[in-house]
Amino acid sequence: MSPESGLQPAPSRRGLFADERLLATAAILIVAVLLIGGIFWADRAIRKWHDRDLSRGADLIAAAIDPEVDRLDPTEMRRRLNLLSADDRLVGVLICSHRGSIVNVRLQPILSCGSPLVRRARDRAGSPIFIRIAGQALLVNGYHVGPAGAGTVIVVQDRGFIWSRRQILIRVAVLAGILALAVLILAIYYGARLTRRRADASMIESLHRAARGEEGAVPGNVAGLLDRLNRDLAQVRSERGDLAADGPARLRRLVTERMPDTPLVVVANREPYSHVRDGDKIRLERPASGLVAGVEPLLKACGGVWVGHGSGSADRETADARGRLPVPPDHPEYVLRRVWLTQREEQGYYLGFANEGLWPLCHIAHTRPTFRAGDWEQYQRVNDKFADAAAEEAGDHGLILVQDYHFGLLPLALRERSPGAVISLFWHIPWPNQEVVGICPWTSELLAGMLGADIIGFHTRYHCLNFLETVGRYLECRVALETMSVEHQGHETKVRPYPISVPWPYAAVDRSEGIKLRSELGIASDASVAVGVDRADYTKGILERLVAVEALLEEHPELVGRFVFVQIAAPSRSNIKRYRDFVSEVEESAARLNRKFGSESYNPVILRVRHHEPEEVLRYFAMADLALITPLHDGMNLVAKEYVASCADEDGALVLSIFAGASKELEAALLVNPYDASDVARAIHEAVTMPAEERRARMQAMRAAVEKNTIYDWSASLLGDLAEIWEQRNAAWRKSDRRTVEEVR
Repeated sequence: MSPESGLQPAPSRRGLFADERLLATAAILIVAVLLIGGIFWADRAIRKWHDRDLSRGADLIAAAIDPEVDRLDPTEMRRRLNLLSADDRLVGVLICSHRGSIVNVRLQPILSCGSPLVRRARDRAGSPIFIRIAGQALLVNGYHVGPAGAGTVIVVQDRGFIWSRRQILIRVAVLAGILALAVLILAIYYGARLTRRRADASMIESLHRAARGEEGAVPGNVAGLLDRLNRDLAQVRSERGDLAADGPARLRRLVTERMPDTPLVVVANREPYSHVRDGDKIRLERPASGLVAGVEPLLKACGGVWVGHGSGSADRETADARGRLPVPPDHPEYVLRRVWLTQREEQGYYLGFANEGLWPLCHIAHTRPTFRAGDWEQYQRVNDKFADAAAEEAGDHGLILVQDYHFGLLPLALRERSPGAVISLFWHIPWPNQEVVGICPWTSELLAGMLGADIIGFHTRYHCLNFLETVGRYLECRVALETMSVEHQGHETKVRPYPISVPWPYAAVDRSEGIKLRSELGIASDASVAVGVDRADYTKGILERLVAVEALLEEHPELVGRFVFVQIAAPSRSNIKRYRDFVSEVEESAARLNRKFGSESYNPVILRVRHHEPEEVLRYFAMADLALITPLHDGMNLVAKEYVASCADEDGALVLSIFAGASKELEAALLVNPYDASDVARAIHEAVTMPAEERRARMQAMRAAVEKNTIYDWSASLLGDLAEIWEQRNAAWRKSDRRTVEEVR
């Protein structure tokens, strides 16, 4: 809210909570003071009462001895004293007279008529003396007896029983105090809760009456406050739009203000730009990767270094001796650091352990994961190689953002090389339940490597909870669900959901480009076009999508000739047999549908298995009436958000798998179970026949969700949490030599 509005925060809830805390604190302090004072008072009263009781007993003994002190002989007097000593509290009696001294046997080694204690008691006759002998608390009373008070009687009694009774009193008082405090706290809590409910009900009723325009219905200036609140909300919405458009500038400010001169390093297997030799020429390619699309805007906005695998056939020719080059080539904004891998390393680390092991394991897509000891060795070796490169770029106090399942061991390796660096690991794919993860033979080693990070991020809270349960089962560690953190070998790792997104506003193309593409593909102008954009991967649900299209055309034959499904699929991991077989299955399925429903002028399925540049993908979005995004399991699926963001005219429909992380945000999409062909067919038909008003309303809701959480919000959240850890670890900012693009130009 702007300061000029004069609108102050309403005290209705925060003020009540503050008053409750103040009242409860005051009440507890008062009860505690009363309790302590009461204990001291009762303790003093008990001691005085028991001491008076003992003194009265001593008076009676002295009174009984007084008339007999000169008449009885010593033997008879000792007999009577022994009878008196049957009382447990009576320690002994000493009689001093002209006949000599008569002492109870228990005191004979301690007292005598000439001892200082007896003389003191005789001098203070009538006043008790409190002493401690051999650890025993005693009460000594002296009396003058006999004719003219010539004799003396000393009565010694045990006071130890008083302490045991005092202990009982203190216990009872403490228990009573605790009970009183509990009753008081409950009374305050429920009283404040009732008061708050009444206050809320009164305020709501006042607001309703104000909305109805009733005169004098609201106290004070509530109506004026509402007017100013509406103006402030309008201003916030306006500023929100400005901030969304200024996402890169906001990120730069964040880095400048909170992380001055701190190297920022992103580590990912995929490089954002690759150079490929094409005959005598070198061609620049942008690999098809949701990770690149999601992470690159961060480095474009903030600068830094991207450490990635140099996989292009001409990558070595276009980089310097250290594998570094400024990118993008036409307008450099950050540095790409390429890491070179041997064919054996790539085969074992990337194709083997990462994509034949971890990928099917985490996606639970009914393809059996394969784990080989040799692949695990290469995975370890390559993680160490990337750790060397990233630590060199980041120094000892940089921020390192490790990306995805290729680098599960990298955080711990970086921790050993750069102890002062702040490290995050973002896991872009799903994290399954603990039983599934346990299939991996090296589960404990993988988890320990991941926990070298300060922050581990997933797309959804569900995957975070799965991870916390997994480490709790397979490692000796401390898992705190309330703080979403893990303490392992003295290091704390926070586990957080960071739903990744796309830039906003999105660089879409005009619908006219879609019309041109329809013509190029031979699609009738009045046909409904559904588009799928994926890598050629068995987890993306492409085969299941084709089965759903077949079910749609069988159930709704009127759509034959009026519905076309266009699937573009970038080749992926073609060195793995499962992927080669999958592409063959997709091509055969598409061909079968075209034979079944097609004609010379119409094919219901258009399949393009090749790499498409981002600009080409935008043309397919502009052509689409709806997008089919139905992965069998996906961490997020940025294509769904990219399609929504590209619909600037708010015309379009999205059929989205419930097993994609994006479904948690894009709730206005037509959500489907990708394994249920009839469910997907139903959703396609609903999208094709949906009234224009409903299509627009659904798309507006989805676009609002994407605008609310852009890639810049994702980056700011992650960087903000990293900066907080960095600030805690570095009490004073440490300046370091930051590597910039200019160094390698």
